[in-house]
Amino acid sequence: MFGRRMLLIMILTALSLALESQTENHKGLYLPEYGITLVPESERTLDTLVLGLSEQDNQYFLLPELRFDPAASSGLQELLESEFFDMNFELTQGGIMRCLPAHTQVYIAVPDADVNKNSFGHEIPYFKEYLTRRCGWTQEQIRDRIHFFKVPTSLIWAQDAGVILGYDNKGRVVIGISHQDQPQYISFVEALAADYPDRFRLWWLPDNLSAEGGDITQVLAPDGKNAFVVGPHRIRFYLEHRYDESFEKKAISKARILEAKNALSKGFSGLPVLSCPKRH
Repeated sequence: MFGRRMLLIMILTALSLALESQTENHKGLYLPEYGITLVPESERTLDTLVLGLSEQDNQYFLLPELRFDPAASSGLQELLESEFFDMNFELTQGGIMRCLPAHTQVYIAVPDADVNKNSFGHEIPYFKEYLTRRCGWTQEQIRDRIHFFKVPTSLIWAQDAGVILGYDNKGRVVIGISHQDQPQYISFVEALAADYPDRFRLWWLPDNLSAEGGDITQVLAPDGKNAFVVGPHRIRFYLEHRYDESFEKKAISKARILEAKNALSKGFSGLPVLSCPKRH
């Protein structure tokens, strides 16, 4: 009886440690009112990666159009299509699939061929071939680590669709998104969260704000506290939507820049927002 009790205690202790270690992997600022831990980019463990695939249509940017002689066999066509698909992925995403840690789970956005008429519909099989032929992935690794979801419009650089904020109490990745961002960005993150609700959660920003990636990131400030750094596009986005006028070729006053930064700060739960550059 004593041995069974000890075994039960050991099992419960191991489970507790596993849960604690999962939480400890997400270092950052905990917001109890939202159940979210804000985690700067530098503190993330790359446990999750989201990428997008181009439409497989035999015409890619910087590559010649792929055309076939009517006498070409179907096998030759598939081989060349696959080779061009591989080259395009390398040109757009680089060798990232050969450099990932073994624990990274990868979520791949695939253009829905039923909606996107530019797609020939071979993205998934060609991408799997790319992983095995070019990256050395096994079928078991593909099955366990690659997760596909369909999007109406292809979006190659997934970082544009939103900004990663951190993780919630369920371990889900929290993505900041705005109703006023581009429709293809909204449909992208909505499809991701709908297909994998146990892995992703959306954080909707207030009106006049934008979560478009590439121009906003979460960092550790010199004082060691969380902050957001935004570029001029996010500042102009707010002002143009707030005042319904273009600020593209206008000098923006310090007061207006401060107003935009304060609005962004409120949208991100009060965290400081740093503007880079300070002049716009």
